[in-house]
Amino acid sequence: MTDIQKSLSAIRSIEYRKNNQDKIRIYNNTPERIKGLTISRWKNTYKIKSNDFDELYNIYTNTNFCNVCGIELTLGRYGNSRKCLDHNHTTGFVNGILCKTCNTRDILNRN
Repeated sequence: MTDIQKSLSAIRSIEYRKNNQDKIRIYNNTPERIKGLTISRWKNTYKIKSNDFDELYNIYTNTNFCNVCGIELTLGRYGNSRKCLDHNHTTGFVNGILCKTCNTRDILNRN
């Protein structure tokens, strides 16, 4: 692909996003898209390793209480009771689903 073709493709992509904002917003809020983005973030940003990401996602979404302190977990970006996927930073394997408070403590002697 030449530089001109790349530029034209980028322009078409920008125009599509501009003209289809509502369609894109609806698509981005579908359960399948949210699941895909979550798993992608686990793999690429947090370097999580799993033999079955679908099963890990199901466990994550169905866990309502911290595996350590038992507090009810909340969704979202903020708050000490928000749901966190605790993992070993060296191996990438998951330790459990914790609240933010427990996740930031060194209670499991993890890396």
